[in-house]
Amino acid sequence: MDLQREYVANSYKTTESRIRLKTNNPDAKLVFDNQKEAAMEIQSLFELGISAVTLLALTQVGKTGVMVQLAYLMATHPDEKHIIDHRHIFIITGMSDKDWLTQTKDNFPDAFVHIYTRSGFSKLNNLEHVRDALFIIDECHIAVEEKNQLSKALDRADLTTMASLHDRNIKLVQVSATPGYALHNARTKWGDNHGVVTLVPSNTYVGFREFLDAERIMDTHNPDVNTFDEIEENIRVVYNSPKYHIFRVNRKEKHKFEKMVDKNKWKCIEHNCKSREDIDDILKNPPDNHTFIIIKNFWRAGKRLQDTHIGIVYDEPASDPNCEVVAQSLAGRLCGNDKQFPCDQSPIIYCHLQSVITYMTWYDSGGEFTEEYNSGKLNVSRDGTITTKPSFHEAEFEEPILPQSKYAISDETFDTVKQARAWVRKNLTYGCSEFKLRDARRNLGGTTHFLYRGQLRKIKSESETRGLEDNGYGVKDSARIMPAHVDLGYGVKHAAQIMPVYTPSIHYIVIYKKDKLKSN
Repeated sequence: MDLQREYVANSYKTTESRIRLKTNNPDAKLVFDNQKEAAMEIQSLFELGISAVTLLALTQVGKTGVMVQLAYLMATHPDEKHIIDHRHIFIITGMSDKDWLTQTKDNFPDAFVHIYTRSGFSKLNNLEHVRDALFIIDECHIAVEEKNQLSKALDRADLTTMASLHDRNIKLVQVSATPGYALHNARTKWGDNHGVVTLVPSNTYVGFREFLDAERIMDTHNPDVNTFDEIEENIRVVYNSPKYHIFRVNRKEKHKFEKMVDKNKWKCIEHNCKSREDIDDILKNPPDNHTFIIIKNFWRAGKRLQDTHIGIVYDEPASDPNCEVVAQSLAGRLCGNDKQFPCDQSPIIYCHLQSVITYMTWYDSGGEFTEEYNSGKLNVSRDGTITTKPSFHEAEFEEPILPQSKYAISDETFDTVKQARAWVRKNLTYGCSEFKLRDARRNLGGTTHFLYRGQLRKIKSESETRGLEDNGYGVKDSARIMPAHVDLGYGVKHAAQIMPVYTPSIHYIVIYKKDKLKSN
């Protein structure tokens, strides 16, 4: 395997050099630090025995980099027990998008040859005999549909049951900005054999949160606003030079739209499947007049738009707004790491505002579905019951991969990690690891959360933590140093006290396996 490690590492370096040459940027990177961290989290879950992982990633945040890094890590793993043959790593998309195929192949080192759209993957034979492999499914919200071409192909390859994944030592990663029912079904059917990892955006990322904060997302469902009058005013007042305005307009609105365009003598072109000119070529150069690009059934996933010359982006109102469709549609196409935002000439997005807010609430919670979440394939009732459409996920695995062990919490509470580590060395027969403190946006160095199995966990008070049973926070091979809020009590026996409001200070406890406690 040493020859493979060398080959894959050289292929990785060659690809990065090619990107630097292509972009004329000597500092260009194939994979960024946040993508490396997410890939390492996925790899760690695999090492714990988990067979399937869902990667949560905001629209255009850079999930391809995570896929590249994960493939690299698994193909160069220093442990022979975990390394995977680079010829047994498959990258697949649920879409039939040729642009995705071209872009993905350009970003992947040449060592990884199995990159397919759903139609290409469905033509492969004898996959049911593949063992010791990694399958990465991009845009899984499309791929896992029960009757989808890719879903059927995965079923033929016997890659939809946890029993088969485990027995054949196959690791599966499903990736999407809107995994929705794919995430829920994986959680419910695969249980502890499935983990979740969230890709933390880089500091350069511009997404829905930034657009919301800048008040550049407008609601198309506000009955008190004449939307087209507002759009006309914004074009005249906000933009000091002609822009491209991308619109998805339904029949009901067509007359109002045409009236606005004709009144101002603005230009209008249609872009559809029959259009010969590449939209990216159009958007490269500024227009000589405000130009409206009318699209139909385009750009609901995958497509990235260069925003330099884009002004208004408008998605038609829906009678029953779908937060996943809104997130993946035109609003999502303007997110990314190479945007001109913030700037007074940045795009203004018109869509269903509440859907964007609901989507961000879902993301910030680590993928927890609320009553407001509506996707068409997943719905939440008032009592919290979640119903979904069928997907390829099947349980068929009687025993959990990770055995349920009995855990204990140190009697002592420690002021520092150093003190906790000293206690571990003195009292336990194995080592320990530390939950790094994070803030609510997953950034290191916070005081409110820690990261476990790819999800933010809010730090609880010490009393709450000690009241939990079987705290199996991944302590099979090492103890965990657990941060805990320690509530400082003030005596009120003889008189009430006027108390200042405070955030409890951080202390530490250790969660460990009982059978690792030294006998003495």
